[in-house]
Amino acid sequence: MKLVITIIMVVGISIASVFVISEIIWYFANQEFEKAREEIVNAIKYLINEGILWVDYSLIANTLKSMTYSESY
Repeated sequence: MKLVITIIMVVGISIASVFVISEIIWYFANQEFEKAREEIVNAIKYLINEGILWVDYSLIANTLKSMTYSESY
C-alpha cells in the first residue's frame, strides 16, 4: 500500500511539474511574441510616416468590407 501511495505521489508531482514548466515556457514565448509584434508594427509605422511604404487605405477598407460581406452568407 505504501508503494502505491508513493507511486501516485511521484506521478502526481511529475504531472504537476510538467504543467508548471510548460506554463512558464508559454509565458516567456508569449512575451517574446508580443515584443516582436510591437517591433514589427513600429517598423511599419515608421516606414509609412517616412513615405517609404505607401498604403492604399481605400483598398484595405474595400477588402475588409468584401470579407465581411462574403462572411455574412
